[in-house]
Amino acid sequence: MNKKTMFDFSSKKFAAKSYGGSLLVCASLLSLLTIGVSSVKADEKANPSDVTTTVVDKASPEEANPEAVTESTSPVEEKASPVAESPSSQVLASAPLDSSQVMSEAEKQRAIAQMGANQGDVWVWSSENQVPDEKRGPNGGPGQFNAGAVVLGGRPNFDPAADWYYLAYKHDGMTDEQALADFNKERGKWMDEFDPWGVVLEMSDNKATNAWADVRNMQAFVLRQDSNTWDKIMDHPEAVNWVAQFKGNMNTFVKEGENEPIAGGGTAIEVLPKQDRVAHWGSNQVTNIQNPQTIRAVLVSVEARISEKSDPEAKLGIQVGGDWKFTNETIHPAWYPGAGLAGIQRLTKDWARYYFVSITGVQDAIEERGISKEAFLNSVVPLADMVADPGQQGQDSLPNPNKPSQDQNHPAGASLSQLANQKQAEEKAPATGRLASQTLPQTGTRENSLAGLAGLALFILGFAWLRRQKRN
Repeated sequence: MNKKTMFDFSSKKFAAKSYGGSLLVCASLLSLLTIGVSSVKADEKANPSDVTTTVVDKASPEEANPEAVTESTSPVEEKASPVAESPSSQVLASAPLDSSQVMSEAEKQRAIAQMGANQGDVWVWSSENQVPDEKRGPNGGPGQFNAGAVVLGGRPNFDPAADWYYLAYKHDGMTDEQALADFNKERGKWMDEFDPWGVVLEMSDNKATNAWADVRNMQAFVLRQDSNTWDKIMDHPEAVNWVAQFKGNMNTFVKEGENEPIAGGGTAIEVLPKQDRVAHWGSNQVTNIQNPQTIRAVLVSVEARISEKSDPEAKLGIQVGGDWKFTNETIHPAWYPGAGLAGIQRLTKDWARYYFVSITGVQDAIEERGISKEAFLNSVVPLADMVADPGQQGQDSLPNPNKPSQDQNHPAGASLSQLANQKQAEEKAPATGRLASQTLPQTGTRENSLAGLAGLALFILGFAWLRRQKRN
């Protein structure tokens, strides 16, 4: 082999080796580039701007009186116990909603059903509760003794249907004429405060002597005239600001009620069995609501169950409602007519959701103070259906006594009309089984780390190999 041939062969061999080394370096660089792209995509997934959040702006507490449970047929008395008021601003969704963030049609049907008849008899309204000189309910009687009712409903205008509401302004030493004059001064004014509340009570078949109810995640929404989407105006995870024991007549304050915080959020409320008592609680009060004249419906939601603190044979019921009030009263009434209340629903040992909604076609409802059931079903409620709770006590993961049997384990679908909020469900702490409003980003941290090490190793080997070839 001559020198020329040997030189050509050596050059080609060196060129091949250089080409192979270059390929090795390029592969290393491509691996590093892939790492960078993967990191960028992971960062994009974790961008907090993609997460819908809800903020409640609470001002300094002020003193206020808890309101009596609304009755649709008779006035109630002023209560005695002052409680803390927590004003809050209107809360709106910060991004468009999809079918995973709103209430399903099946759940709306549950809310509608809960505005109907009571689910069973209440002990304090039964003949067993002997109270001298006082007329009991009775079970099946008018007003909240038999079913849900809409009074002021979703129209927060102080213009009660019955003239006897003037008695709320008749304080000690006043004549009927004076009280009526004060009532007429307020009549027709728009009310800009909303107070959601609830009642837990003993059912007639209760055998427990120790009974508690757990409540959590109380929320309130309004539907305005120019919108088909409800606005959330209150969100209170603990659900309770005050608890009071009332007489079984549902209007006489007796004393403050016992309550305790529960793990993961929420409040346990004591019920006093075989006494002439019901446990009445109030949540955060929403004050200074803007443009109340544009509101056409109101919705209250709360999650509840029979507490683990109760005896196993406890049988309890719940009733949900709300009151419209004036943020700045010029004349203080003894009580307000109220927006209305739902029928009494039986609690189970599992978390479930309970509602009040101002719809027509129920007791005392008139057209201008509610929306039709069809309008409610066609509206968008930014409240996801509950998901199965890993901490449930009973056999059923999601008891829905008001739903048809085929829909017992709702949500029934994922269409725009049948809503199931996975986003809210995933936000709450897994340990508590509560719902949530954001998901954790999939960053792929482990995969990116392994790829990074492999790419770096290839790059070092390729660079060392080229240096060696150049030296030779």
